[in-house]
Amino acid sequence: QGIFWNPVGFSFLRFIKYNVRRIETVLFNKSLHSETNGEYWLLDQLSDNPVVLDVGYNEGDFTKELLARRPTGTVFAFDPAKSAAAANQRDFSKDNRVVFSNIALSSEVGSAVFHDYGNMCGSLASRTDAGDEKSSYEVPVERLDSWCNSNNVEEIDLLKIDAEGYDFPVLKGAESLLYAQKITAFQFEYADGWIASRYFLHDLMQFMEDKPYSIYQLFNGFLMPFDYSTVEERFDCGRMFVGVANRAQTSFTQSTHCL
Repeated sequence: QGIFWNPVGFSFLRFIKYNVRRIETVLFNKSLHSETNGEYWLLDQLSDNPVVLDVGYNEGDFTKELLARRPTGTVFAFDPAKSAAAANQRDFSKDNRVVFSNIALSSEVGSAVFHDYGNMCGSLASRTDAGDEKSSYEVPVERLDSWCNSNNVEEIDLLKIDAEGYDFPVLKGAESLLYAQKITAFQFEYADGWIASRYFLHDLMQFMEDKPYSIYQLFNGFLMPFDYSTVEERFDCGRMFVGVANRAQTSFTQSTHCL
């Protein structure tokens, strides 16, 4: 410590820290950059006519990318933000491939306060890392399994979740769908938004223990089987995970070159 904690040594430590972070981002794919972290690659593994749920629609970038790659796909999109509803109206109001619901998804049915930060970090959790809160308003909340039952959505090829820390409650609200393997694959983001919602990756992994799914970390070109340990609880290095139903393990993982 005495050697490095001085002006010269500290400069060297910063150089090491910078390059370690680059290694984590590039080699270990601890990145939320959709074009390079495998999110868009995952879309190419879907069938020609997939049914996809876009939870956390925001400006619709994910839906646009999906339909560019799978023009005959169907998207059911969810986002409680007023700005998301406006973006959907602007881009897809006359497109019957996209069904938008201006609601939040969670593990309980009812209503909740949505904290709108005027950026991509709006959440049902009040955050201190997302900038100044622009407004807050009450929004309807549904469970995904009950919503699918009411809207006759029986099979889901991909459930994409980007709920700014509320990814785990969304999955909890899809419990009956998961038990029945009605969702072929789901992806979720694990990043600092989880701090505000008071959940850990450990909570999700425990929840999935009795579900017929395997969890993988997403890479750009393959899926890596994920073995949980407490070391993985890193909020500062956001990354993507994918769950694949057991019924689809052979076909899905072969098509994705799973290691």
